[in-house]
Amino acid sequence: MPHTSIDPALFRPRAWWRNCHLQTISRGLMVNRTRTPWEPVHLATDYGDHLKLDILPAASKRPRARALILHGLTGCSNAPPTPRVSEILSRHHVECWALNLRGVDRKAPQVPRLYHAGCSEDLEAIFSQIPQDLPWSFVGLSMGGNLLLKWLGENPKRQILGAKALVISCPYDLADVSNNLERTFINRLYRAFLIHRLKTIVKPFSKRYPEVLSRQTIDKCRSFPDFDHHITGPLHGFDGSDDYWSRCSSTQFLSRITIPTTLMHAKDDPFQPLPPTWVKNPHLTWELHSHGGHLGFIEKWGRDWMAQRIVDFVLG
Repeated sequence: MPHTSIDPALFRPRAWWRNCHLQTISRGLMVNRTRTPWEPVHLATDYGDHLKLDILPAASKRPRARALILHGLTGCSNAPPTPRVSEILSRHHVECWALNLRGVDRKAPQVPRLYHAGCSEDLEAIFSQIPQDLPWSFVGLSMGGNLLLKWLGENPKRQILGAKALVISCPYDLADVSNNLERTFINRLYRAFLIHRLKTIVKPFSKRYPEVLSRQTIDKCRSFPDFDHHITGPLHGFDGSDDYWSRCSSTQFLSRITIPTTLMHAKDDPFQPLPPTWVKNPHLTWELHSHGGHLGFIEKWGRDWMAQRIVDFVLG
């Protein structure tokens, strides 16, 4: 089946779909109505545990390329639009890999660690074990985008066959995002929702490792400064939230990236309305849209422009 591409400069949602909050919330309401026939594989990390990747083989026995998709905060391989995108790409002879970061299955990890926006050492360990014989496309969604950009910028001399990257709705400055999520009533609702989701991830962890993280510490976290200062930071070797945000925000890594990277962002993103477009790097292409919210980019209900944009990018 031939693929019809869209113009990446022409995201034009229907009039009442231009509201950034409708765009943002609608993404979370989407569900994968079909069961994606993932093939799970577990790869070792440097910490002595394993991370699960879900693979959707290409429809043909000889794939033309591979794509690695990194989910956002509290997401997983089954969070939209990953299943739909992977199924379309599979039909066009692309093998899709979707990484599930530590703890997203709501089970206690094998080691006393979780995941965070800068855990690029896990991505490095994974990539050292996966095939390198075909061109790779990387897609980072929200927090997964921050993780991807940090990993790409940390080792700009890394050789990857035919590599290119697409990052969508990235939280480039983690401190700025944390502040933005406290500015308005609806932003505080986003923050409350995300903190609640994060707590469902860390509660099984605290049961297995009560000496590392207590239930009382989890219960008292009400904001990202709380969560990152008392949980993310101590668990992963950071000196509190400020140190974590400073060391893991992807803005500082953008100038060092050496593979073609498209940075797609909406100017009305309620999490990060001002991406760092001032960073100079000929390998970066900014794709800014007036509308789209955070990980929205929906033309109307049933018309997922973002999913098609990802497919176009990988196949292009």
